[in-house]
Amino acid sequence: MTASVGGMLAGRDQRVRAVVACVVVLVILGLCMPSKARINQFLLSGGIEASVTNKRMVVYTMKDYPRLGLYTQGMMQDFFHVVGALKYGEAHGAAGVRVDFQTPMYSNRSGESYWEYFFEPTMDIQPGADAAPEVHFNGWFSRFGMLGSFAAVAYGDGRDDYHPFPYPHATCANCGIADLRGLVQKYIRLKPEWQAWIDGYTKTHFEGKYVIGVHYRYGDKAKEYSKQAHGMGMGCLDEYAEVLDRVISNVPEGQDYVIFVASDWKHAVGYFEERYGAGKVLSLEAPRINAAEALHKRGDVTPWEKGSSVVRDMLLLSKTAWLIRNRSSVTGVALLFNASPSPKYTYVIGNGELEHLEGDTIVHRGTAYPARGSRAVAHNPDADAEILRYGKC
Repeated sequence: MTASVGGMLAGRDQRVRAVVACVVVLVILGLCMPSKARINQFLLSGGIEASVTNKRMVVYTMKDYPRLGLYTQGMMQDFFHVVGALKYGEAHGAAGVRVDFQTPMYSNRSGESYWEYFFEPTMDIQPGADAAPEVHFNGWFSRFGMLGSFAAVAYGDGRDDYHPFPYPHATCANCGIADLRGLVQKYIRLKPEWQAWIDGYTKTHFEGKYVIGVHYRYGDKAKEYSKQAHGMGMGCLDEYAEVLDRVISNVPEGQDYVIFVASDWKHAVGYFEERYGAGKVLSLEAPRINAAEALHKRGDVTPWEKGSSVVRDMLLLSKTAWLIRNRSSVTGVALLFNASPSPKYTYVIGNGELEHLEGDTIVHRGTAYPARGSRAVAHNPDADAEILRYGKC
């Protein structure tokens, strides 16, 4: 009996000590816990990832997991994933990057990487990268694995509604158009047949003209941002026309202009044709929607139709002299393919005018909004860019 009681007391004593030890550790961690910005910086700098030094990084597309409530975005968000991997690879001495994007959303057949339909799959950062061992970013408990993305390395982590890409943000240094454009121009190569297609189209339809690009993103984005309490929508077609009229009025005297319209909404192209004349408006045949839904997740549109249509639109938007855009990664990528290091564009969102001051501070209706994060990052805005926010039509 005595031995039994003694054992029970000893066991209880061990449990008490274990609890006390846990409490002490938690207190120490609480006192020493770095800020969220420092945690993000640690994660984005590779604090918990395998070393990539002198290795080829292999990146994979994220997938939807409906039962877990996890949903991915589209192809152009994957593109930023690649750009972020290149940026990360350069910073950490990687030999190169290989893209393996297999997903039913865009891959024609199982086992095929849709990236290879349009772009070269391997990019060398260092000479001799062909012989380098590979490190695969497809783990489940990995910042850049199956549930994560290098996109945050490209354009910053935790951007808020008042600081969309490419405007300066506290969690990201060197993430403006000029910075990321350098990576795209240096490493990413179109397949020869796609380069031939874009060269042929622009020679036939754009040559000698002032080309104004209009990208009206609708679909699931319109549904998502209509829920914002502060009324931040996607901008309506009349608002686009107001901006477009101003851009047309500033076309160099004596130069003809055309308007290239890309949209996932079937009414957008017709709207601009009716307002400006079919002879002034160009667009491609592409699948479109008539509701606030995600086109790239429609089961009645083939993977090839989804992928090829968005790549064509993105490439042609990159060839425009002025781009009118709203919330979409398509136009974000188009700006990186633009020949100018400081392309001209207008960002239409909705609900008043937004001004960029300095650092990462945005002013809206007299109130200053610094980006989330503990410090401002010195970053020059793109000189020819402007951002407009109008009320709903």
